[in-house]
Amino acid sequence: MPSTIPGSTEQMFLVTVTINGTSYGKFDMVTLPTTGNKEVKYRPGGMGNLIDFPSLPQYGNIKVTKYLAPPQDWETIRSLQPLAGRALPASVTVVPLDADGNVYGNPRVFTGTFLGVEEPKVDSQSDAVAMWGVDITCTVQA
Repeated sequence: MPSTIPGSTEQMFLVTVTINGTSYGKFDMVTLPTTGNKEVKYRPGGMGNLIDFPSLPQYGNIKVTKYLAPPQDWETIRSLQPLAGRALPASVTVVPLDADGNVYGNPRVFTGTFLGVEEPKVDSQSDAVAMWGVDITCTVQA
């Protein structure tokens, strides 16, 4: 039975990525898309009042990142680079976890297309953890 908690922290989620049918496992951070819509207004002739029209939702892009675990992640980056821009299907699944790390609730699945790879930063003066990631469009949220 899941533990009773007053709320969630940012670490209480399991994030996984699939690109073109291949699972790339767990990722550490995700920037989920904003949801909005295009404002559609029309003013009729004769100085009539503006009319607002409904429009379909639009979603921002998704960025997922994780720490660089050599050598497997280095080779993953190399294999994903040539796939950028080829409109390959991709999805990000976000599963909520309770304080004990158990899954609760339904996952959120964001689907779209793979845009590209973000390489890790290189800095000889830094001791920061090397991170890499992928960018994915979002066309559907479930």
